[in-house]
Amino acid sequence: MIKEQFTELIDKELDPYLGRLDYGNLRKAKDWPASSQEGYTFQLAYELNFGSTTVSFLVLTPNSTLSFWHLDDENEYNLEEGMNKFLEEIKEIPDKRIKRTIESVQTAKKANIISSFEELLNKACNELKKDELELYTQEELDKLRNYFSSHNT
Repeated sequence: MIKEQFTELIDKELDPYLGRLDYGNLRKAKDWPASSQEGYTFQLAYELNFGSTTVSFLVLTPNSTLSFWHLDDENEYNLEEGMNKFLEEIKEIPDKRIKRTIESVQTAKKANIISSFEELLNKACNELKKDELELYTQEELDKLRNYFSSHNT
């Protein structure tokens, strides 16, 4: 019964973030949750700009504790602590997306590949055949443009 209750809880907690661009198109694995020897695995994936897909695993163990396969964390947590830790990571995705973009621009500028964020954005839009609002939310674009204009990059 704990699996069903936990699945309902995690589904409810994740619902506001699923499929949102600012959360990297967060999505659940098709096999939700997957049963294994370790317990039940809840797998999530999301995109960071200019990076690969990030996959996170949350494991509900047979003794009703939570562990993580995606963090450098080998601890087991009680359900409340583990869920809070997991949701903290989810809520950090928008900041991770901004940070990844800033790092990508800085790296590309050092390598003389681009001269500005706008140039990188235009290249990405052209290569992916997408509008900038398909890659970033307006809020993300505003944050990035503010950052790069205030840092003169």
